[in-house]
Amino acid sequence: MLFIVLLLQHAGDAQEGASLMEQAQSLDTADRYVNSKCAKYMLRAGLIKEAEKMCSKFTREGVNASANLNEMQCMWYEIECAKAHQRLANYGEALKKCHEVERHFMGIIEDQFDFHTYCIRKMTLCSYIGLLRLEDVLRRHKFYYEAARIAITIYLRMYDHPNDFAPDKHNGEVNLSASELKKLKKKQKKEKAKEALEAAAKQKQMNAKKGDVEVDGFAPEPLDAEKLLKVNDPLEEASKFVQPLLQLNSEQFGSYILGFEVYYRKKKVLLMLQCLNKATKLEPNNPDLHVAAAKYLHYYEKAQLEGTVKELAAELTNILFPNTKSASEFNAAFKSANINSFPHRLAVAEVSVFVDLNCTDVTKNWLLCSLDDDKLTGMTLKNIEALYNGILYGKYGNWSANEMAQLTKRCHHLFKDATLFGGGVNLGAQEKENCNINQF
Repeated sequence: MLFIVLLLQHAGDAQEGASLMEQAQSLDTADRYVNSKCAKYMLRAGLIKEAEKMCSKFTREGVNASANLNEMQCMWYEIECAKAHQRLANYGEALKKCHEVERHFMGIIEDQFDFHTYCIRKMTLCSYIGLLRLEDVLRRHKFYYEAARIAITIYLRMYDHPNDFAPDKHNGEVNLSASELKKLKKKQKKEKAKEALEAAAKQKQMNAKKGDVEVDGFAPEPLDAEKLLKVNDPLEEASKFVQPLLQLNSEQFGSYILGFEVYYRKKKVLLMLQCLNKATKLEPNNPDLHVAAAKYLHYYEKAQLEGTVKELAAELTNILFPNTKSASEFNAAFKSANINSFPHRLAVAEVSVFVDLNCTDVTKNWLLCSLDDDKLTGMTLKNIEALYNGILYGKYGNWSANEMAQLTKRCHHLFKDATLFGGGVNLGAQEKENCNINQF
């Protein structure tokens, strides 16, 4: 059954995959592996409350499952939660989970201080050297990278599209009058206060059961989703996640693309070039690298640099781009070299619209025609979803309702089971009832 669920996941029907996984879990409720898998697929289907309830079967009794999993530093759950909240546009909750993962890594580093004097006193020098080296690579871990990627993406959206984080975008407040809005705010405030009291009571009960509460211990300030959204400088917050990735020479290609996007918005030319240089060494023909490089060239053409920065930027730009300094020419050359690749076409389309908005209509027609081209490589669900989400973000210009309908229709033709494009596997009630492990 796990294989069937995996197929549904790749087909784009996470809802049905979660439903089948729940059936599998019901066959053996004592299996923690299946329980964890079920929770993961529920989160991928956006069923956050259901996933938390599923995890509560194996967490400490009488304690909120998410709080207990956070205490146990269960980072896979927190990252899947962050992704689920991000897909549902609950950006505050997503950031909260990302910061929880960041706190785990900070805690690991702080815990290591206890071993410095011990290792020297006991002369366990080999272990001590290993400990010191661990500090240099700790944030290379995939869990930190995933948490940082989600947080940086949200902060970049906060900078690019601040209206997405406006109060009237949430809780159905758009069509409310002033008096109704005031009542709603008051009600929400009461509910939040009630939840805080319940959480405090549960925490007190948990500490009483533990019996060994640290009197002098440092308790970090609880994370608040709303406060995390109320930042004065989103780029500065994003930089806090980017810097550890770049300082530790991350082996993740995406680290340098994220770093470039942050420093591009901060207009830090030399840091942009540093990110481009390291990304080029890892994946020189990656579509995301092409977009970043074209953005840099477009910026460099118009930038008025001075002094040492100007000299260094000119030298490094000549090394990275020996053939052309024009974003349009660079994009045209990349297009002709990768014309048969769908993800590369997406990169070319994004750059075309970025460099010249007058190309938007031509670019849109080209993308729609690309969906009908059977000869293109890389026509995967992941890349199709990237196109769809990129349109919503504004990377490919403004699309009308009619154009979006055409896009959805063509995407549905390619991936009939993808719920994003109106598809999905719907088993009948009787078929679901008779479904058992032997059938799979």
